Amino acid sequence: MNPVIKVESDVVGSAVGFSGPVLDGLKGFHWIGDNSSKTAKDFSEVGVGVINGAPSYSAGYATFGPAGGLDLDMIDTASMTMAVAFRGESTWADKPVVVGARTVNVPMNLVYISNLDKLIYRIYDAANSLVGVTTSPAFSGNTNWNMLFASVDDVAGQIRLYIPAQSINLTASYTGPRKIIESKINAGKDGAAAFVGQIKQAHAAVWSRALSVGEMDEHYEYVQAKLSALASIDV
Repeated sequence: MNPVIKVESDVVGSAVGFSGPVLDGLKGFHWIGDNSSKTAKDFSEVGVGVINGAPSYSAGYATFGPAGGLDLDMIDTASMTMAVAFRGESTWADKPVVVGARTVNVPMNLVYISNLDKLIYRIYDAANSLVGVTTSPAFSGNTNWNMLFASVDDVAGQIRLYIPAQSINLTASYTGPRKIIESKINAGKDGAAAFVGQIKQAHAAVWSRALSVGEMDEHYEYVQAKLSALASIDV
């Protein structure tokens, strides 16, 4: 599918004229990097991103972690999808958070990198018990950029961790309902002291429904083309 930016009246965000490939349920779309105003700008015009703390900015990406991250303007919903383009630092021993929602001591819906170079996606129930988890094989994410999708379908009782460039497509079943608290989805920063690693991110998006793999592929191809052209980032 060819990526397209339109300036027409029939697209999401009338002033900017943004049109991404998967608009149904889209609640936030960010190109991250360069400066705080660009990073916070929601190109879908559905919401407004908020910089959390003081991340550092580079051309085409930002470095998130304990110093700061990006709050996406969507409260966690029972079924939803998160997408980020990311690259790790020299070590993942401090378990950087990639994307998710969590407050201190209240786990909920979180993707983080373990100290074994694996991505872990976890969700919890109302009793704060782990009910769904997927763990990727180990891979080196410190040299190359990657695009990941983490989705939860609370009707079907399934979570998915999808990393196209690594051919990782993992699902796990759970018995719902899962825990929902009034917390916005955050890219790159967590409220718990155990997750303090740094991570580079170039893009983040959220939807209020579980995307199909086909829709994830469409979004991946769109972002891949744009980041390659605009920031020389290959996800």
